[in-house]
Amino acid sequence: MNYDLTPSDRFEVNNKSILDNNDRKTLSLLYQPIIGSDALNLYFTLWMMIETSSKENNHHYLMSVMHISLKKIQVAREKLEAIGLLKSYIGKEEKNQYIYELYSPLNGDEFFKNPVLSTSLKKNIGDTEFEKIVSLFIVEKTNLSNYENISKKFKDIFNLDHYEEVSGDFIKKEKIEIEVEVKVDVKKVLNMINEDIINHKLISKEDIIFLERLIYVYGIDEETLKELIIVSANQYKKIDFIKIKKKCESLFQYDNDGKLPGLAYKKQPEALRSKSNELTKKQKMIHSFETTSPRDFLLLKNKNSVITNNDQKILSYLLLDLKLNPGVVNVLIDYVLRINDNKLVKNFIETIAIQWKRANVETVSGAMEIAEKEFNKRKDYDKKKVYGKKAEQVPDWFNKEIQIKKADESRQKKIEDLLKDYE
Repeated sequence: MNYDLTPSDRFEVNNKSILDNNDRKTLSLLYQPIIGSDALNLYFTLWMMIETSSKENNHHYLMSVMHISLKKIQVAREKLEAIGLLKSYIGKEEKNQYIYELYSPLNGDEFFKNPVLSTSLKKNIGDTEFEKIVSLFIVEKTNLSNYENISKKFKDIFNLDHYEEVSGDFIKKEKIEIEVEVKVDVKKVLNMINEDIINHKLISKEDIIFLERLIYVYGIDEETLKELIIVSANQYKKIDFIKIKKKCESLFQYDNDGKLPGLAYKKQPEALRSKSNELTKKQKMIHSFETTSPRDFLLLKNKNSVITNNDQKILSYLLLDLKLNPGVVNVLIDYVLRINDNKLVKNFIETIAIQWKRANVETVSGAMEIAEKEFNKRKDYDKKKVYGKKAEQVPDWFNKEIQIKKADESRQKKIEDLLKDYE
């Protein structure tokens, strides 16, 4: 269900954790490259409100302090929720009253052991910077083999003659675990592996969660997971999780030209969706683009067959490298397939995508509008070629993949039919 913010909507910030300067360092170095500056700024602003005892205000205040639109605030809030830094509640009786609960980030050790977060960070900042940041969170080890521990114990110094229990719901450092959904049944895969290779009694709940995260990040299927577990088992019949993570990364890079997986929106962000309740053909199309993931949309275009490795690389480039919103990617895929004889050619779609990125296209309606303009340019260009007139200036990608020789009646009708879908 959509809960669209208005500037007058009030909110209250509650601190569900203990926040300190180490958290600031973790948020800035580890989380910001993944969630972006707007989301981090929102987190710090809510944190500031707790520290200054101004826990209640309206969303217009956030717009004024952060100098960004309400849509961007909502997108930033969704990112904080998804990555485990915030929980949001809306009043059942008073619909314009929100409560935001602030949670602590994971510490360095927890973060780097989480394959979803560590891989996303590495993807965003590169190997060199990643290694530099890792070094900042590693504890220096001192060789104490030639030293004796002479530290006193509590009972050596203090005498406690009276004990009184203090009860209460005290603030403690609370964190939210990132939840992922996977289609592979990890327990089923483990049961397929012989006890001579893996001791099933040594598999903990945390181990299964870790494997599920690997599946989510690297897109592993059942058979691949089984093989990876077998080759990563050590002499103690336990899974070597450092080894299996490295093998997953190597396998993914081999299949994806050395690239690492990264995080992208699954579907169009709620704040960037159309608010219209009309049931026109165009509005139904907008809703479809907004509520379908690019992968599912491309599967639909492929008649629910398979997505090729080349198509997957194109989606990865559009979503992760260019960071286009999923709804915009859907419109782009639909547009290119229509004008390019149902072919997705990377260089061709890349040139159009960069043009849309420069135009700051964020919404489905905006993408459809720019696509319609390009359709009209093509229509005019075809007509002028027929009558021998000088063609208007068109985008540099116009003739890269499509060679238009003559606009006959059937082609003219095809263009008119395509335009109807965007009316």
